[in-house]
Amino acid sequence: MNILISRDDKQLGPFSKEEVQQQLETGILHSTDWAWTEGLDNWVPLRSLFSGSPQKPPSAPPSTSREQGLTVEASDELSIWAGSPSQILNLRLYIVWGVILAGGFTASFLDPKTFVPLLSILVVISSIQCGWAFLTIKKTEYLITNQRVRIRTGILNKKIQEIELFRVRDTSASQTLFQRIFSLGNIQIISGDDTHPNLLIRSIPNALETREKIRQEVLHLRQKLRVREMDVM
Repeated sequence: MNILISRDDKQLGPFSKEEVQQQLETGILHSTDWAWTEGLDNWVPLRSLFSGSPQKPPSAPPSTSREQGLTVEASDELSIWAGSPSQILNLRLYIVWGVILAGGFTASFLDPKTFVPLLSILVVISSIQCGWAFLTIKKTEYLITNQRVRIRTGILNKKIQEIELFRVRDTSASQTLFQRIFSLGNIQIISGDDTHPNLLIRSIPNALETREKIRQEVLHLRQKLRVREMDVM
C-alpha cells in the first residue's frame, strides 16, 4: 500500500504502511493529516486508512505550498532525533526530597506520635511535586528532522514551538560538567523566525553530534532552496 499525505497544501510521500506507522509514532505525521491511497474516492483523514474505507481515485491532488517564492518539498522529511529531556534535570529536586523524607522517617522512629503525622504530609507534598516535575519533563517532546525542529510542551495545555531549518541562522551546543558525566548536553538554535526566534533543547544525549547534524542539514537545505541569510531574517 503506497500512501500519499497532504498537510497545509504540501504533498508528502508516497510512503508504505510501515513507514506511515513509524512516522506517526515519532510525530512527523499526525492522525488528522489528509491521506490518499490507490482506490480512494477522495482525501481522507489518515486514521481512517487503518480502520478500513472504500477506495477510488482522488478528485484532485494537493498543491505545493510556497513561501517567498520558495518551493519546500516535504516528501523527503526524515527524523534526525526524537525524544524528551533527561530526568537528570530533576535530580536536585529528588535528592532534596529524599534527604527530607529520610530525616522524617528517622524522627518518626524516635517520636512516632509527633512526627508520623508530619511525615505523612511530607510524603503527600513530595509525591505531588516530584510527580509533576517528572511529567513536565516526560511531556516535553523534541522532534528534529532534516526540515524542521519542533518542541511540544505541556501536561494539561499543549504548546508547540517550531522552526523551519532553512530559517536557522546559528546553532550552538553546550555541556556543563554535571551533564558531561551523563553524556548529555544542550542545543541552542537561533533563527530568523518572528514567532520563535530561539529554541533551547535541554539535556539530550549526544548533543554535540546532533547539533552538527542540524548544521549540515541547514546548509544542505539552504543550498537546495538557494536561500541566503538575509532571506531568513
